[in-house]
Amino acid sequence: MSEFFEYKFLAMENYYNYICNENLTFTQSGKRCFLDFTLILTEQSIKTLAIYSTILTQVSKYAENLNNFYEEYSKLNEIYTVLPIDELLSENEKGYLKDDIDFIRYKFKL
Repeated sequence: MSEFFEYKFLAMENYYNYICNENLTFTQSGKRCFLDFTLILTEQSIKTLAIYSTILTQVSKYAENLNNFYEEYSKLNEIYTVLPIDELLSENEKGYLKDDIDFIRYKFKL
């Protein structure tokens, strides 16, 4: 099993920590999380995919303007198409990731 859920949890925890404890907006929290995870986000790995998909899912749910996240959206799509997902994730992990990707793509096309 990969570290997929571990990094999803870490990204989610950071995202809501900034909202609840520092009173950041949904957009500010998303940007701050991407800054926090800069080192990991330079990789093309399952960890990176988990972080991008988790933060972008949350931002897509709540932020009023997604224009500030098109760079991250493009990077998510790039990594998603390059990584051998079937080899790296369990069926359960693939299901969660696919749901996130479908939701993010839907919201960014609006």
